[in-house]
Amino acid sequence: TNQPSSSFFSSSQQTTNQPTITLSALTNGDFEADSVTDWNYMVPTGWQCASGKCVIASSSSTSWGGGAAPSGNYYAAIQSTWGSFSPLSQTISIPARVSISVILYARSRPIFSIVSMKVQLGSLSMVQNLTQSWLLYAFTFQPAYSTNSTANLTFAPYATATCNPSKDDCTIEIDKVVLTSPTNQPTLHPSSLQPTTNQPTSSSIPSSQQTTNQPTITLSALTNGDFEADSVTDWNYMVPTGWQCASGKCVIASSSSTSWGGGAAPSGNYYAAIQSTWGSFSPLSQTISIPARVSISVILYARSRPIFSIVSMKVQLGSLSMVQNLTQSWLLYAFTFQPAYSTNSTANLTF
Repeated sequence: TNQPSSSFFSSSQQTTNQPTITLSALTNGDFEADSVTDWNYMVPTGWQCASGKCVIASSSSTSWGGGAAPSGNYYAAIQSTWGSFSPLSQTISIPARVSISVILYARSRPIFSIVSMKVQLGSLSMVQNLTQSWLLYAFTFQPAYSTNSTANLTFAPYATATCNPSKDDCTIEIDKVVLTSPTNQPTLHPSSLQPTTNQPTSSSIPSSQQTTNQPTITLSALTNGDFEADSVTDWNYMVPTGWQCASGKCVIASSSSTSWGGGAAPSGNYYAAIQSTWGSFSPLSQTISIPARVSISVILYARSRPIFSIVSMKVQLGSLSMVQNLTQSWLLYAFTFQPAYSTNSTANLTF
């Protein structure tokens, strides 16, 4: 919410529970509103794009790379054909004085040359290096409008050494675009969980500099982040593989478990629960490696246990922490920390 970096705050200040900001839903962010047999040049419902420059492709379409869409049956592609392309955009409402996190899956079109992706909100923009595999990215903008406003959210190909949209055939593909405003947290500067482009906060640099392609930072993989490494029939008190938690305080539950809320897990067949029983609980934590001078975005689905009283969630990286209000439905959240270690280091990631 356009507040200073988390490294500016003491831990006690960062954990203050902030009011929730409600954003207007993005129209057709998962690109499921338009049905195609294989693929088709078209303007996705709810979006703007010049005719013949954007595509809706099905998971079965080998022409656009093949492989299942990250969400649902369809995804969007934005193609540059030898210098001619049109960004894919949508006008969104932005409440006054809030930051906006844009979370989405993206890849560069397989088989073709790799191109980067430019993401722009109003006059603020960032560039993300892509691979030819679907990965999850988060971009947080701090437009700092003094009153409720609107701005165009735009996605477009951006030049790399191997593909230049001004003269080559370059295509980016995106799916499951979600907007969040992380409960007025004191951080959220642009970064992404899968390889991070480690860019400075979008409000602190001019637009021309923001589009500079930054070097890719590779993060060590989180161990068992989807909690699929442990198989249970219904649920079980246990320490998830690769994590730390005191005995009897953490749970692995299956999608079919009505005891822990029911409903399908957002990813795979299992999810983790961290339970406080009348004042006794243990955080769920994992030690992660942090390269020098990078920000870290933690992206996850979370909810408060259905039927029981609603509780908030504290997320902590080393000495920096934030609190997120939760609902009893699975929602996607992003938290970006700026520990600013001068050398490669490690820290505990804790929920």
